[in-house]
Amino acid sequence: MDRATLVNFRVGDLADDLAARGETETWSGRVAKRDLERYYRLLRDELATVPLRANEIGLLLDACNGTLFEPHTYRLLWAQIDDAIRFDRLDAKWAVDGQAFVERLRALSPGQTLALVDAIERAWNVLPTQGLDAAIATAGFVVALEEA
Repeated sequence: MDRATLVNFRVGDLADDLAARGETETWSGRVAKRDLERYYRLLRDELATVPLRANEIGLLLDACNGTLFEPHTYRLLWAQIDDAIRFDRLDAKWAVDGQAFVERLRALSPGQTLALVDAIERAWNVLPTQGLDAAIATAGFVVALEEA
């Protein structure tokens, strides 16, 4: 996307949140941009605290294929993964200790979970055409070394 691209949106349910952070409509665009910059920074910082092995990332992407996360459903990432393990046996496919992985996901903070959801969505933007390695790199996942 070009740096000069203009982005417009209707504030909808965010009207009160924006009003609380800016004094006039003139400033609402600047406030939204500032807050979006902060949000993206937070996602990068939080994702950096969640190292995953490549097979765990593969399981996440596989389990979330076609999933649309809403603002109120991101906290259920662990449940999505748990279902994929129980019903589709993705833990066996990806050689992951399913129960331990789900427990790790359940223990994540809301910020870490949202960062993972965002990374999963970004990875799926490139996965179909560029493959798993490119998806992992593009999304910014932190790949942990394999345990000995």
